This record gives sequence, C-alpha cells and structure tokens, in this order.
Amino acid sequence: MKNTPDGLGRSGGGVMQATRRSVRDPANTLDPERRETSGSIAWAEMVLRDQEMPPGELRVILTTADRELVRRHVELHLERLEEWLITQRRSVAAAERILIEAAGRRGGHEMASTQR
Repeated sequence: MKNTPDGLGRSGGGVMQATRRSVRDPANTLDPERRETSGSIAWAEMVLRDQEMPPGELRVILTTADRELVRRHVELHLERLEEWLITQRRSVAAAERILIEAAGRRGGHEMASTQR
C-alpha cells in the first residue's frame, strides 16, 4: 500500500502493492519450534513490507523487546488494511452499478435493433 494524504494507504491505482509477489512461508508446515529457527522473522518482515507497512513502524517492531508495542503497531497496520479493503469494496460496488447500468442500456438497444 502506498501512503496517501487521507492516511488510508491506497496506491494511485487503487490496487495494493502486496500483490507484486506472493508471500511464501517455507516454514509453514514446520512445527513451531522449527519455525523460529527457519527464518520466520524474515518471513514476517517480508509480509509486512509487501503490505507496505510504514518503514519506521516496521523498524520499531523488528527491534523492540516490548511485546505491547509490537501488538499496537500490528493492530494499527491491520486497521489500515481494513480501511483499505472497505474503500476497495465501495469502489468495486460503484463500478458494478455503472457496468450493470451500461449493460442494461446495451441490452435495450440490442433488443430494439433485433425487433426491427
């Protein structure tokens, strides 16, 4: 997500940048103890970076020993993602209404031309 003046973190085209590469967890099938030693922190960093968590916040959660601070930053990030999703849903609903209306107009024209 790109930071925007409205703070919702939307990119110019309205598409999250997180889709630029898939997030793979090589430790996904490993037990919890093995995940810790297999680079899960690097995976978590990649996920949050791909979702365009602000660099300053990412730096804080990667370096702090304060669990509550990590939790608060992740919670804030999730709120931004939820706001972004709500905005995207509204945009898609508006696009759907426009396209349905246009299809209805085309359908009306097609029916009129086939009845001639």
